Amino acid sequence: MMRKPLNLQGWLLKLAAVLTGLFMLMPLLAVIPVSFTPKRFLSLPKGDWSLRHY
Repeated sequence: MMRKPLNLQGWLLKLAAVLTGLFMLMPLLAVIPVSFTPKRFLSLPKGDWSLRHY
């Protein structure tokens, strides 16, 4: 049984795509929790959650 040679360029392209996707999604980790605050201005909710900004 013969193995395929390691395709380093393909792996680097996949790694770059995954890292780019994660970089693009990271702001959601901050924006989504902040959007559920019950206050008039956006801030992190402290116990109270609201759909006011939706």
